[in-house]
Amino acid sequence: MSFEIFKDYLTSHVPLEENLLAELQLRTKEFTVSRGNFLLLPGEVNRYTYFIVSGFFRSFTHEEGFDRTLGFFGPGELCCLTTSYLKQQKSKEGILCEQEGTIYRVSYYDWRALEDISPEFLRLTKKILTDELLKLIDYNELIRNSSTTEQYLSLKNNHPNISMLVSQKSIASYLGISESTMSGIIKSLLFSSKK
Repeated sequence: MSFEIFKDYLTSHVPLEENLLAELQLRTKEFTVSRGNFLLLPGEVNRYTYFIVSGFFRSFTHEEGFDRTLGFFGPGELCCLTTSYLKQQKSKEGILCEQEGTIYRVSYYDWRALEDISPEFLRLTKKILTDELLKLIDYNELIRNSSTTEQYLSLKNNHPNISMLVSQKSIASYLGISESTMSGIIKSLLFSSKK
């Protein structure tokens, strides 16, 4: 049943013929990932595209003895470290499971083989990359033109339960602020919601 969720995600970008979807399903592996396990460690090559059916994941880097949060991935999203994946080179980043979940995994080479088999699949890749680039442009615009509180609210809009899924420290790190500043933002929002 959950493969239907992955199929629906892909066909929402580009219509795909049933025989191509069947070929994709043959090349796709389903996994359950436990909290605290890594999909990828810094120094490894991102060899897979992951589709998150359930659970919650965080990308991070380890700098000067500290973890720095770079992004979050939730249900219905693709998850990979783009530079490492596209170049098939070692990543400085990692991906950690923050809430147990189910994922689908397709290898880089299987994905490329499907592009060779089908022009539709090549169009799918182009559409997904275009959509991700546009999200990145929107995010950069948000960073330039919004307060930290507005950035946090945007994050909560994209991942409504994030404060229950990851630590406040991880959210603060992602926003580039201290934990005490993060606490102040949360208190301010709670106070204003009670008025």
